[in-house]
Amino acid sequence: MGYKELVDIEDGLDLDPLILERTPCIQKLVDDFIRFYENKYKITVSTTPDTAEIISSIYFSLFYKDVKPAVNNKANRFKMASLMELVIIKTQLLICPGDEAENKKLNALFAMNAALSLIDCMINNAEQEFFCDTKNTAVDKEIEKILDDHRLWLETKQVNEMPVFINAQFYELIEFLHKIPIQIHAF
Repeated sequence: MGYKELVDIEDGLDLDPLILERTPCIQKLVDDFIRFYENKYKITVSTTPDTAEIISSIYFSLFYKDVKPAVNNKANRFKMASLMELVIIKTQLLICPGDEAENKKLNALFAMNAALSLIDCMINNAEQEFFCDTKNTAVDKEIEKILDDHRLWLETKQVNEMPVFINAQFYELIEFLHKIPIQIHAF
């Protein structure tokens, strides 16, 4: 997994060195996604200055201040992926030509790719798209619709809303659905 450092966190660390240490990993996440997006959509993406450091700072600050204490220091990769996704939506640091709606769409897609990249078996890195193959086309289409609806929610929700825990459950359920080999007329 290309971003394992982001979910491998020890207790009791000083945040400033942790934020600086993890910034290059987040920069790789940003760069990988931009490369994917520009290749797929043929649209040039820019970032605000210090994008990775801003994401890293907010992510680790909220993680240690709000997430870990709320779950008795037992945060899992789904909560961490959820937090990363919501931080990206909150900051809206990727910029594409066009209007605000296009920017929200870009950042929603980046946020989902980042979250899926942090969950081990979903996608290996942010240069890939999530692909569901349950062996049942109807189920795959429904999962695709659920993911599209989630992207739409990310585009339209208030940027300061941070429902980390319910969002984490969403990703845990998506991972479960992704793993099970559903077949037509199977018993």
